[in-house]
Amino acid sequence: MGSRVEGPHKVSLPTVAVISAIASCTAELSTFPFDWAKTRLQLNGELGNRANFANISASPPNHRGMIRTMLDAIRKEGLGVVFTGLKPALVRQATYGTLKMTMYQHFKDKFSSRHIRGDYTNMLSAVASGALSSALCNPTDLIKVRLQGGDPKFQYRGMTHALISIVKLEGWSGLYKGVVPTTQRATLISLLTLPTYDFAKRALLTKDHDRWYFHSRDDSYTHFLASIFSAIVSTLGTQPIDVLKTRMMNQPFDQHGVGMLYKSSFDCLVKTVNTEGVLACWKGTIPTFFRSGPWCIVFWCTYEQLKRLNAPSTHSL
Repeated sequence: MGSRVEGPHKVSLPTVAVISAIASCTAELSTFPFDWAKTRLQLNGELGNRANFANISASPPNHRGMIRTMLDAIRKEGLGVVFTGLKPALVRQATYGTLKMTMYQHFKDKFSSRHIRGDYTNMLSAVASGALSSALCNPTDLIKVRLQGGDPKFQYRGMTHALISIVKLEGWSGLYKGVVPTTQRATLISLLTLPTYDFAKRALLTKDHDRWYFHSRDDSYTHFLASIFSAIVSTLGTQPIDVLKTRMMNQPFDQHGVGMLYKSSFDCLVKTVNTEGVLACWKGTIPTFFRSGPWCIVFWCTYEQLKRLNAPSTHSL
């Protein structure tokens, strides 16, 4: 596919790291309440509210939708409740988001030097960067999910207290509970987000579409449309794994660190479908999109503008 790239100026990896961190944290801060609502909805109705499991705290109360979830929580706990877990979320974006974009650019450069076709280069780079960055940053995601879940069995006063409590009660390995579904999700979301944005942007700027409105217009409106396309694809494709990840992280564990509800991601999938039906795998899809849509828009538009400050003539990711 021919893409319009005139006089490309290569952005250095340190620059990619800095602008990725700023763009990721800006996007996270702008959309966090939707992420909070998504987590609550994903835990809603879990194994019949765990009614059949002894000595396990009840799940958060049933909610009928994103708005009702948020309003009920705000009414009971105050407006600040929808920002519970924000600190670990920002730390996660400052690490995971930065590593993902930096490694994505690095792998694209490496794979491109081996004459691999552009689309395949982007896909391989997305898989590698998503898997590695998410695995390394799993502790921040775990703490964020537990703080958001509001389960009484996790009485954390904040991010630092959560970190200390997890290490003390569950060992260092406790910080990597749910790492498999987390890595699976991050790998898939990277595969469905990064290359799809590249693809959509190239399609909007291709030389072959002489009558297309966006021909030769690499501007914020183009970035907006490409990010929306990326958000739709990634949300629908990754939601089931996101549900499993949330439930695996939030489940109670025995004194040996073994999950009391699920043995593995597959076991969680089977129990979820048997108990709540296959559509339960897409619980929280609406708040996920309300988060991922604006998140992608804010991230990519911020990223592109910051990149232009460093290299005004650059038109490719």
